[in-house]
Amino acid sequence: METGSHVKPNACVEESNYSNKPHLDASQNKTFLTDQHETCIDGCTTTAIPPACPTAMGSSDCTSHCDLCKVDELQVEAVGFCINCTDFLCRNCLLNHTKIKVTRSHTILQGENLPTDPEPIIAVRKLVKCDIHPEYDIKFVCAEHSTTICAMCLTDQHRMCTFQKISELKEEYRRKEATVKANLLDVHQRIEEFKLNRDKYIGTIEAQQKQVISEAQGFAQQLIEKIVTLTTKVEDTVNGHLDKEISTTKESLRDADKLFQEIKKITVLFEAAQQYGNSEECVLASRHIDHKVKEIFRKISLLESHEDKHISLEKNVQLHKLDTICYVTLLGTKQQPGKENASDEVMEQLQINERDDSKLNITTRECGTSCDLSVLKCNKEVQTVDADAQSTSEAMLVKSPDQSNPPLIKRPYIDRTVLPNASTCKISSTNDSLNCFVTAIVTLHNGKTLIADRNNKKIKLLSKEFVVLEEYSLSGCPIDMCVADQHVYVCCLNERKLLRFMISGDGRLIQASGYATLYWPVSLSSFDDKVLVLCFKHDSVLDTIRKENVIIEIRNRSKLDASFTKQDENGHHKYIDYAKRIMTIDSYSILLAENERVSCYSIDQAEDDVSVRKWYYTNHGQNILQNARGVALDKEGNVYICGETSNNVHQVSSKNYRKGKVIITNINKPFSVCVDSANDRLIVGCCNDNYIHVFNFQRLC
Repeated sequence: METGSHVKPNACVEESNYSNKPHLDASQNKTFLTDQHETCIDGCTTTAIPPACPTAMGSSDCTSHCDLCKVDELQVEAVGFCINCTDFLCRNCLLNHTKIKVTRSHTILQGENLPTDPEPIIAVRKLVKCDIHPEYDIKFVCAEHSTTICAMCLTDQHRMCTFQKISELKEEYRRKEATVKANLLDVHQRIEEFKLNRDKYIGTIEAQQKQVISEAQGFAQQLIEKIVTLTTKVEDTVNGHLDKEISTTKESLRDADKLFQEIKKITVLFEAAQQYGNSEECVLASRHIDHKVKEIFRKISLLESHEDKHISLEKNVQLHKLDTICYVTLLGTKQQPGKENASDEVMEQLQINERDDSKLNITTRECGTSCDLSVLKCNKEVQTVDADAQSTSEAMLVKSPDQSNPPLIKRPYIDRTVLPNASTCKISSTNDSLNCFVTAIVTLHNGKTLIADRNNKKIKLLSKEFVVLEEYSLSGCPIDMCVADQHVYVCCLNERKLLRFMISGDGRLIQASGYATLYWPVSLSSFDDKVLVLCFKHDSVLDTIRKENVIIEIRNRSKLDASFTKQDENGHHKYIDYAKRIMTIDSYSILLAENERVSCYSIDQAEDDVSVRKWYYTNHGQNILQNARGVALDKEGNVYICGETSNNVHQVSSKNYRKGKVIITNINKPFSVCVDSANDRLIVGCCNDNYIHVFNFQRLC
């Protein structure tokens, strides 16, 4: 604040042209007023300043009023402002302010210097007041505690400290005043530049949005055109097969017509010989006819040996796995803020603030990050997102922050191992009468886990940390369950029915009406929005390793959509009789756990029999599989099988069944398994065990 704007102690008090001018003589005060001049007792005289115009005090329609007169509910126009008291003063209060001994040394602003907004001045005054003793001003700086103190603080708590008076720092302030002003200007300029940069960034990313959407639409159009081309190719192939078979069949028909005409002639010859010929002619005719008939038999046998063919379609693209045609990513490039122009003090403060901000989980830390939208296209040949392609795409998204270092590549599940130290989470509760026997595990969309406890006839809902939240008692022993159409389906041992639970909005289970079944269900799997059920035709013991008369059903709630049995001709699919678990691979394939092997079969809802076995996985080398039970599938199409008796868990690729291994060894009687792909972990439940075992996958190479 410039000294010209201050009114020093004993300075002249300026007069305004009032109609009734007050007059004070020297005996009453050091200051007296005349018509046009203000004369102090020391003899100095200044020209009176007229009242501040409205524009000097603020807007043209706003006038400041005396704060002291407001106490008496008076609206008197202010002509001065006391910096020390932070009050507006009218003419009379201003005169009294200069008379009183306590306030006569205060600094008064008048005329053009009258502030329009007193808040900054009030804020400055607050800085001067001591936080501990608000009635005292700050006068000292404690060097040992790096804090400002008043005289009372110095007496009470800092008597032994080294201190320095604020007044002694004026020269240091004057030296740094220019630097502080320059830093303020720099910060102001940087904020303006940041705002301009952010406005430009919004325009850039909006343009990138349009470009990315256009590219995605163009890529989708290419896919459509490619699909149309491939469809035309399929149609041409089908037409070619059809033309070939029709041509061959018509040629066979023509040959059959010729044979028919020939047999008619022979028949006429035979009848004529019988009617008109003598014995010799009959013998010769008979020999001739017998020879011709044998020749016709040979020809018709050749025609009949032609194998009838049927045109079938094998879908290479699994639509339910085609989740995306491209990946949209935000690739950030961290911009370094321009701190090089800041002073050392400002740099030090900014660094302190950065260290403080790094401790907070706030999104504003990224406000200086520029991002580019990019599209990673996939399925260029209109193929299913297979494990290798998907893992490669994911690998491209997992990058090291330092681009100079090689990127961390996310490996496919089939190439990963599990970490040796598994977490064991207790799932038993105080009201359990027996040890838990986990026969099924499923993860819900909200991240919670549901387990079936066979021994205690319950299903239990676990939190994300595998803490038991709720229990649901059942009439029988649950042996399997699945989630389909936003419902949980459960089958129990020796019960011909399916139980159904609805999933509420908060993730709790609400029991809904179940429905009876014709046979005994022993295993369930979701099939689109339906349920795939493995049933025994006769009540039997699930734990035995013996043949069962099995049937497979697809149920849309209580409605039976399809039913399959094994093919009996020539003993096909004899291993189906040993099936104890079922799982859906895709809309056309199922997996059956069959004691010492698991097999993948094709199914067609238009047929009654389980169709061709596509592949199977069984014991080989040291990878022993005995009493296959729980099965699970990860997002890349790899299958996990529990060997209850072999005490291990196997992993095999459904795309290349020769690629399999034992992923978990030396685990006591594993019966159920679940893959939590969202958290890269494998969850295993065992027989008569009060825990579930959580194995984390090795994520990166």
